Amino acid sequence: MNCMVHQIELEIQSEELWQSRAEAEAELEHYADLYDFAPVGYLALGRDGAIRKANLAGAIMLGVERARLPGRRFGVFVVEPDRAGFKSFLETVFYKHGESGV
Repeated sequence: MNCMVHQIELEIQSEELWQSRAEAEAELEHYADLYDFAPVGYLALGRDGAIRKANLAGAIMLGVERARLPGRRFGVFVVEPDRAGFKSFLETVFYKHGESGV
């Protein structure tokens, strides 16, 4: 008898987990769409200034196909007189405040 009760409890928990996972995936898709189709450009940069992710507007602004952006250094898109300031910005963000892993 105890075994059957335990089995039923496990089945209920399993169903609840699957439902929670489906809801989380739906939310993730919703927020991914908001990021991808935002009217402003978003880029996620690594410690070295390499582009990790870009949304569609960011790719359009940079004039590069979105799939070709990851791994490229954002600094090449910064005009020469501003590159030192950009490098300083990266150092401040990643070295003084720590990398967020984004």
